[in-house]
Amino acid sequence: MKTFEVVTKRSKRKSLLKAVLLSVTGSLIILSSGYWILNKITSDNAWEIQRFHELKNAISYPNIESINWSFIPTSSFTGVYRSDQVKDLAGISLPFEDYESYYGLRSGLYKGSQADNIYGSEDGTAQYTHGSSFKVPVFFNTKFNYSQDGSLLPTQDIQLLSQKSNQAVEVAVTFDKSYNFEEIEALIPDKLKINWYWIGTESQYDTKELPLDAQIGFSPVKNQIESYEEAQKNRQALAEEAKKELSDEEIQQKQEKIKEEVAALTAQENFSNNFSFFQVNLQTALDKGWAGYTVNNGEFDLETDIKTYLAANKDGQSAKFAGVILTGRTEDFAGLEGADWIFGSNIGQTLELQPYHHLNP
Repeated sequence: MKTFEVVTKRSKRKSLLKAVLLSVTGSLIILSSGYWILNKITSDNAWEIQRFHELKNAISYPNIESINWSFIPTSSFTGVYRSDQVKDLAGISLPFEDYESYYGLRSGLYKGSQADNIYGSEDGTAQYTHGSSFKVPVFFNTKFNYSQDGSLLPTQDIQLLSQKSNQAVEVAVTFDKSYNFEEIEALIPDKLKINWYWIGTESQYDTKELPLDAQIGFSPVKNQIESYEEAQKNRQALAEEAKKELSDEEIQQKQEKIKEEVAALTAQENFSNNFSFFQVNLQTALDKGWAGYTVNNGEFDLETDIKTYLAANKDGQSAKFAGVILTGRTEDFAGLEGADWIFGSNIGQTLELQPYHHLNP
């Protein structure tokens, strides 16, 4: 009888132990799976912000370049995406506001960054960034009635540059009407660098009020020998070639071919190839819903501007632009003073030139 009771007690203890072990194991599995899932959501949201900022930088942010980026965790499921940004003054790099956006278990795309927003001076002639108060060049809207409601007229800052010697400067130039690449090239002096092309707006909104990520345009890169479509077609071919072991002679031949293509590339072809990437980036922003910005119940609508522009501008040769950002030595802007095709001009950042600075128009 005692033996039976002992066996029964042992059996109960074993069952209890198994139940405890199973419960602990199950809890660990659930906790581990839950942690993995939450960590995956956090990671996906972080990478979404990175892709969002990269795309927006390609279609907006006038003369602003992201030079690096990083994720900075603040807890297991939160963190900050940060990107260092700079301005280009004719080849000279200047610091600009850092871009920061928070990520976590919820998407942080539309929490924004202080690097996007600007505020105006009391007299309305200048705009500055929140944070470090960097002066930013602004564009004007030829369709907006600047004489209404006491609005100030578009600035004509180019005429002020004669008072500044031995300085590099960036200037946003708004045209009296839209021009294509060839026409713009004929208007701008060779010593000045065209850093950024602005598409303008179909609205009647005062564009000098727009945040930096709602101003649409792009900076062409040099020696863009392929259009977006050609690059896509050649990517697979390059992947196949990468699997092969090429001889030194074959590698040299390919390098020579690239040099020849670059040498034969005209400025118009280079621009048109760049423009094809800009078109794709604009459409991607629309498709992903990353171009949503409206003011005053649709008085200004960014998506409408982009859709209208894409429909009217099919290629880089005929595409038109409402303004550009120019950089260069202040003295080299003298030829633009009083030009009748300039609706407005507005100075951004300036830099006192030093002996070690080398301008690259």
